[in-house]
Amino acid sequence: MKKYIYVLFMFATFNLWACSDSEPSNGGGEEVVDKTTDCQSASEKGAYTTWYKPANGWVGDPIPYYDDGKFYIFYLQDWRSGYPFLHPWHMVSSTDLSSFTFGGETIPCGKEEEQDVALGTGGVIKDRITGEYCAFYTGHQWKWQEMGVPTQAILLTTSKDMKTWTKKGEHNFYLSLRGQSGYVENDCRDPHVFYDEEDGLYKMVVTTHTNAGATLALFTSKELQNAKAWTLQEPLYTDPAIWVMECADVFKEGEYWYLTYSNVADRKVHYRYAKSLKGHG
Repeated sequence: MKKYIYVLFMFATFNLWACSDSEPSNGGGEEVVDKTTDCQSASEKGAYTTWYKPANGWVGDPIPYYDDGKFYIFYLQDWRSGYPFLHPWHMVSSTDLSSFTFGGETIPCGKEEEQDVALGTGGVIKDRITGEYCAFYTGHQWKWQEMGVPTQAILLTTSKDMKTWTKKGEHNFYLSLRGQSGYVENDCRDPHVFYDEEDGLYKMVVTTHTNAGATLALFTSKELQNAKAWTLQEPLYTDPAIWVMECADVFKEGEYWYLTYSNVADRKVHYRYAKSLKGHG
């Protein structure tokens, strides 16, 4: 419990540097990856001083995963340049969340004609059957109208050792909200996947919009890596008062389910809790 709360605390701190599609880009060549892992002082007044920042670029949308005594912090490596190839996934690991070991690039940007020419946030989970680590992420295609595809779709990459990652490819795993009544089909990002022991199902929360406002769509499946097995259910949560709920996380502690998400309007992490995933109790 304490370790998970600490991860959420770090998430709230890191999320101040979350990325958005509206950021300016001015082109750029190949970037040199900084592998130093020393903590650096924050330049913003009031910010925390124990945090990881690469010497070049910024950390965006941290994606924490805990396994066998180690924290893995995946994040969007924000170069603030490089259009259209934005935000590849990088990773650092830590046992104490005060010193970090750089784990390299986890998910590179795809080719210009591929769905994931630019990457967005997602989530990591271990497959209960194969034992593989599965990273679900957002693929953003700038030329979506020209190519006849959604702006955003959910893609998958896997690893057996947390070191070497292999993309499943669009033909093997591709999940979107295209054709789903009531949803803004081009807004489909920030997948968070968890396993619901009570229902015996994997569940995926996705950031999107409906006519009712900011919405967290909910997909369920018994097969983690089979895109065709995922079924859209009623939304997990809708908030008509705000524009978007980003980087959602869902977990259970004791008898309560907790939902956290970022409201980009106030740049704060918010939370809700209930005894049921349906929001009751």
